[in-house]
Amino acid sequence: MDKRKNSCSFLNVALYCILYLIVSSSSSVVVEVTSLSTTATTTTPKIIRIGTRPSPLAKIQAKAVAKALKNILTKKSNCEVEIQIIDILTTGDQSQASLSSSSSSPSPSVVQAQPLAVQSVDFTGALDSALLHNEIDIAVHSLKDIPPSTRWCHRHGHRIEIASCLKREDPLDVLVVSMVTTATNTVSHSNSESKASNPPNYAPGEGLDLCIQNLPRNARVGTSSVRRQAQLLSMRKDLELINLRGNVGARLKALEDGTVDALLLAAAGLNRLLSNDGGGAEAGARKKNQMASNVCWRDIPSEDILSGSCQGIVATTCRSLDSTTLNLLREIDHHDSSIAAAAERAFLDGLDSFRPTLYEGSTEWIGRPPLAALMTKRGLDDDAIEKWDSGWTFRGLLARPDGLTVIKTLKTTHGALSIDDARALGKEQAEKLLLEAGPDFYR
Repeated sequence: MDKRKNSCSFLNVALYCILYLIVSSSSSVVVEVTSLSTTATTTTPKIIRIGTRPSPLAKIQAKAVAKALKNILTKKSNCEVEIQIIDILTTGDQSQASLSSSSSSPSPSVVQAQPLAVQSVDFTGALDSALLHNEIDIAVHSLKDIPPSTRWCHRHGHRIEIASCLKREDPLDVLVVSMVTTATNTVSHSNSESKASNPPNYAPGEGLDLCIQNLPRNARVGTSSVRRQAQLLSMRKDLELINLRGNVGARLKALEDGTVDALLLAAAGLNRLLSNDGGGAEAGARKKNQMASNVCWRDIPSEDILSGSCQGIVATTCRSLDSTTLNLLREIDHHDSSIAAAAERAFLDGLDSFRPTLYEGSTEWIGRPPLAALMTKRGLDDDAIEKWDSGWTFRGLLARPDGLTVIKTLKTTHGALSIDDARALGKEQAEKLLLEAGPDFYR
């Protein structure tokens, strides 16, 4: 009897040990799989790797994402989390550097013969590759740089997705001019005949509004965006458009050294750079005086130049199967910005394949067509808008590159929209413009 008791006791202990090992093993797998979970109790430092382009603006945007993640993690857990920001050079950055080293122009990093839409310029592929090779956990993008969905998903095989959007910055473009050159010189370049209705010369700060209509006759305007170029030409046939490429600092240098008389830039990028920490328009406004002695700028109304699809939105991407990172990123998502992005990207997707065949009759057109889209929420100011939803306004535009024909669409909604509703709206408006444009639009 004692032997049986001892035997049973031994078996019970053995079974208990085996069960304990199984449970312990399972628990360690869960901790490993959820290594970014804010509920993990391990004291081992955790690392979140954020990939970004190395430009000053891109790094400011990556820091804004890191800051938002830290705020979420601090509230949810006491675990130590290390967030690394990793610079990744894209092919677009590399070609830009190549231009800078090989050109002898006054602003070697920015002047080009063709706009970006007819070049194979890629600012996202290297970040996608780093995600797929598990070199980073999160990639941060200006959402307008991510290709249309069909092209983008074909490239990565639906293995990456947009996880979240930060609150949208000012989506408008700004017109930037040099205080020195415009205040002292009359700009007159004779390579294109003026068709403007007597645009005046102006000196910023002397009472006249800074706007496209008031640019001097035959002014040289720097932008490599076919969207901006087409809309500029639809307003002012006399303007000489200079294809500029490079970061904001390089383009401002082109303005400073007289390569161009004016620039078109995204207000969001300018504000973020001026804020230094991604703080946005309010912080940027406090620092505008630092540049006021050299340049001045004004927002361009959307009635004159409609914004690019998703302009002003910083987005994060991650691996589609990384549910932990996806769930974490969704906690920093700004819902209204994601609604706007869904509509604008659906509009872009619907029109992407409808593009010119050739540029100036010879070069294959590779990029997206000259289109623009802006979805805005109507109603009270940002602080109160969450309390009262008054609906949305969508504006879309499709243009010929020469600006001879520009067709527009406007759609208003009432009440709240889901992401699917927003996508359906954008797709509907793209189909409307396709029907209006017809097959001979670019001929």
